[in-house]
Amino acid sequence: QASIAMFRHLLESNPHVKEGLLKFGLQSEDFLFIEELISPPAEFGKLLKAIAKMSIGMEDSSQEEPPEPVDWPCRGRPHTHAFLYEIVSNWRSGADVDKFDYFARDAYYLGLNSVFDTRRYISSLRVLRDKRCVVATTAEERNIFTLSPSEKQLDSLRMDAADTRASLHRKAYQHKTSLKLDFHMRRVLEL
Repeated sequence: QASIAMFRHLLESNPHVKEGLLKFGLQSEDFLFIEELISPPAEFGKLLKAIAKMSIGMEDSSQEEPPEPVDWPCRGRPHTHAFLYEIVSNWRSGADVDKFDYFARDAYYLGLNSVFDTRRYISSLRVLRDKRCVVATTAEERNIFTLSPSEKQLDSLRMDAADTRASLHRKAYQHKTSLKLDFHMRRVLEL
């Protein structure tokens, strides 16, 4: 919520910024969309549960029932643009620009070679219809759309991301010096 408060404060205390964005063509739902990107609605959890439930049902080929419709929780963009919410704060897999940023930044400043190639990942992304999730709507298109790397590169991209994350944890985040500093900082803050 603090990030949304900062965004609102930025617009309120700098009217020229908001005026410039409005001149550029942004509308009120675009500002709402930005806020939803910063902090996705809590109701995304219901979507994930519906998708997980449907995924389990898909494994059992005898179950051919259509998925139960769920309400689309966002107001900044329609359900057909659900994939846009996965860019900043990926509510499905956690693979988002925030994670890519810390992979690149932390590896660079630690002098590590990151095996995860952000550009390769982004160039492999496709927008696909997710048939596991149906939105309760009167619109003709009821499925949501998702970002997914090409099937061919999916496993290697997952492994590269996992290797980079493990390397950063091993060499920095869980390093004995980092843990000791964290311990002492907590003790100072408790005083």
